[in-house]
Amino acid sequence: MIENYYGFASKSDVVKFALLASAKVDNGVTEIDYSKAQEIIDFVCKNVELPDAPKNFTDDLIKVCEKYHS
Repeated sequence: MIENYYGFASKSDVVKFALLASAKVDNGVTEIDYSKAQEIIDFVCKNVELPDAPKNFTDDLIKVCEKYHS
C-alpha cells in the first residue's frame, strides 16, 4: 500500500508512484511489474500535463526579489 500520497508535481513523481504501485515483495525480494508501471505512466501522462521535474519555487522567488530590490 502506498502511504502519504499527495499527488503529482512532475513526471518524475509519476514514475516513482508507478514503480511503487506495481511492486510486490515476495520472500524479502521486491519485484516490479515494469509493463504495469509503464501503463500507469502512459495513462497519467496522456491525461495530465506535468513538467519533467519538480519546479524549484525558490529560484523564482529569488528572481522576483532581485527584480524589486534592484
